[in-house]
Amino acid sequence: MSHHHHHDPHHHSSEGKHDYAKANAEHFDKESKNQEMIKAGTELAQLSAPYILKHYNFNKETTEVLDFAAGWGMPVQVLHSSRSSGPDS
Repeated sequence: MSHHHHHDPHHHSSEGKHDYAKANAEHFDKESKNQEMIKAGTELAQLSAPYILKHYNFNKETTEVLDFAAGWGMPVQVLHSSRSSGPDS
């Protein structure tokens, strides 16, 4: 069985290297509009929040939430955090 994949030229920098940050941003921008992903992410955040709050000394005023691939920021919303960082936003 042969393996192949297609390279999208707009994900390559001027040096011809793959631009992972740009590809990642484009992927998650697209997925952030996917209603099934939004529903799944909301359910996951709602199921995770009680566990986090029970097992971690979480203070909504001082604890900073690192929300990678933040999309619509559901974990931050469910935890009612006033401090958050989205490194890819």
